[in-house]
Amino acid sequence: FSCLRQCSFYLLSTIKIRNPRFFIVMRLNELLVWLCRWRHCRGFGVQSPTDYNFIRYVINEHYPYYAYQELREMIPMMDRMVRKKAELMFRIANRLQPEYVYFPAYDECYLPYISAGCHRCKFVDNVMFDFPESISEYGFGEICWNNMNILIFDSVNYAEIAAFLPYLKDNTLIVVDNINCNSMKECWIMLCSERRITITYDLHYLGLAFISPGRHKQHYDVNF
Repeated sequence: FSCLRQCSFYLLSTIKIRNPRFFIVMRLNELLVWLCRWRHCRGFGVQSPTDYNFIRYVINEHYPYYAYQELREMIPMMDRMVRKKAELMFRIANRLQPEYVYFPAYDECYLPYISAGCHRCKFVDNVMFDFPESISEYGFGEICWNNMNILIFDSVNYAEIAAFLPYLKDNTLIVVDNINCNSMKECWIMLCSERRITITYDLHYLGLAFISPGRHKQHYDVNF
């Protein structure tokens, strides 16, 4: 019954869209992903209280935060899935309260959401870097030893991600966007195999990898 209700929600929501063919295909694809992952909703079956809490109250949190409407008005033209991921970035920033966030300079759509979730965080972009030699030259190694950090990657090769790993402190979060694109899928798989990466969440549309000391490796598929 819940599957049928979800299906009807997706189909009915496409009626009001100007370009129905494109969006119907897109929504049907999202529905297919949802149906394939229905067993991984809201932390069901997760034994770790910490990981369950993160899945239930960060990844799958449906509460309409105060900032969502303001951000929608500020950025009205945003793809539905991009906005869904941006709102996740808001919740992550709100939970982790990072001091520094690294992001690719060519994709700034998440920045207003991260800033709204954590007013104190500072942003470092990739304009200043020539991977991997200049990371220490520009002091990023020192930056990473501050409070909780988040790094966001998209459309890069794995060497660029790997170049950061020796500099990252414990409890750092690495976000890999679009992990089901051919170029990023390999990056995500290789990152999950890294020794320092212990807790990973596959949301199909993006991946979250934590450096969590003292934890055994644990991977979760999450219905996002």
